[in-house]
Amino acid sequence: MCAAALAGLITAAVDTFSVGNGIAFTFGTYLVLGATVVLLVLGLLLAVARLGRWLRGLLFVLAFILLVGTGFAAYFLTATLLIAFMAIGLIGWAAHLLVDPAPRPAKLH
Repeated sequence: MCAAALAGLITAAVDTFSVGNGIAFTFGTYLVLGATVVLLVLGLLLAVARLGRWLRGLLFVLAFILLVGTGFAAYFLTATLLIAFMAIGLIGWAAHLLVDPAPRPAKLH
């Protein structure tokens, strides 16, 4: 998910500041650029920080909303590469859902 967010951030920055692509310097590209920055931070927090269960769940849900919302915005901006990176991020999100690396407390018998 972090790699897809980083690739999406680079793609969004190129789309935002490349004159001649038809979407440069628009509100939508700035929104997508900001969303990919937040998505990268959320991905890094989920990957390395020791968080409480409720905070981890909240960040996980927010990451899903950002992935879907950014992909949806990229669709309207016709940024197909960004759509692909958000789809890859959703695959990473789903993998994190299925294989949660969060430590579980030991059960006492």
